[in-house]
Amino acid sequence: MIVREVMTTDLVTVEPDDTLSHAVYVLRQHQFHHLPVVIRGYTEHKRYSTKTRPALIYKGLLTSAEIEKAIALTRQEEQQHPLARPWQEQKIIEILSPTLLTMAPTTSLTTAAQSLVERGLNCAPVLEPGQGEYETQDLLVGLLTRSDLLLALARLLGAFEPGTQVDIPLTEQHMATLAKALLIADELHIGVQNILITSTSVQTTRCASLRLCTINPGPFLCRLAQEDIHPFDAITRGGA
Repeated sequence: MIVREVMTTDLVTVEPDDTLSHAVYVLRQHQFHHLPVVIRGYTEHKRYSTKTRPALIYKGLLTSAEIEKAIALTRQEEQQHPLARPWQEQKIIEILSPTLLTMAPTTSLTTAAQSLVERGLNCAPVLEPGQGEYETQDLLVGLLTRSDLLLALARLLGAFEPGTQVDIPLTEQHMATLAKALLIADELHIGVQNILITSTSVQTTRCASLRLCTINPGPFLCRLAQEDIHPFDAITRGGA
């Protein structure tokens, strides 16, 4: 999977000349911790949304931490200069820091997740080069957050579809047990939505988690027992 498939495209943005007061209002209204800063162009940009919207020329990502720092510095200055400009009147562009991480729509989710974790970030702007009159600009086409990644993982694991998860031990990294389980599922005409192989606390043992397209795993579990295959667990969910 790639970033384009899971990123958020219904974006709430602010502009560089907006005041910090306005930014605080928007953050509180939507309960966000970061806001993309853009200049709205006039060329319509349709690729990532069913709704026609203007091109968003990317300028930065404003965080609540940057605002809190600006407020603290302003209050310190007010102690020495009572007539100093209040923080509410400062413009976003005055405190905006360089963006630490951006991504392309075609970045793989594994690379995206690793980058966010390594840098300790909760989100990253998704940019692509502009075209025509905006060919020298980066256009904001989405925002990738950790929540987007978690939802993508949940969908990949079938959390929102009815089915049963069966965890099968794989001794010494051999795949024969998994192959038998898949043949049994095929014999019983039970679809397999996905397979996830993970390591257990025992280094020589791995676990194959099969997501079956059924909420009645009884026949499958009986056939496993006949083949002397004993799953760790079988969890049935009706879907969300």
